[in-house]
Amino acid sequence: MACSARSTPTPATSSSAGTPTSSTPTPANSRSPWSPILRAGGLGSGGFNFDAKLRRTSIDLEDLFHAHIGGFDTYALAFKIARRILADGKFEQFVANRYASYDAGFGKDIEKRKIGFTELEKLVLAQLGEPKPRSAKQEYLENLLAQYIACGA
Repeated sequence: MACSARSTPTPATSSSAGTPTSSTPTPANSRSPWSPILRAGGLGSGGFNFDAKLRRTSIDLEDLFHAHIGGFDTYALAFKIARRILADGKFEQFVANRYASYDAGFGKDIEKRKIGFTELEKLVLAQLGEPKPRSAKQEYLENLLAQYIACGA
């Protein structure tokens, strides 16, 4: 995925360790809630409960203002990224491919609860044998998400 150079908000860092903190939204941890919201057609009449608080050595009212602005900007960017992720369909296709075996045969029977553990055990022992491990492709997915984040909105 190619993208043009854009500036993106930088997450707040811990003053002692210089690592992102869990108290400030970042595009990586803010994208997740947007995908299901967008798939459902939006918030409807709902909304978000957003909170920012003074912490560490940030004790001025201006610090609280910056925390709110940075958080909202990050959620806005995460919304745009999630919208692009859904439009591209790469994650959706990955999940569909990963669980395709549940669309037919034994997988479909499992999902529809037509077959139970006893039947599955007999099936594995008589026909299927031990399943072969398959990679979950975690690194690929993390890199794919990082590409969306790096490109921004």
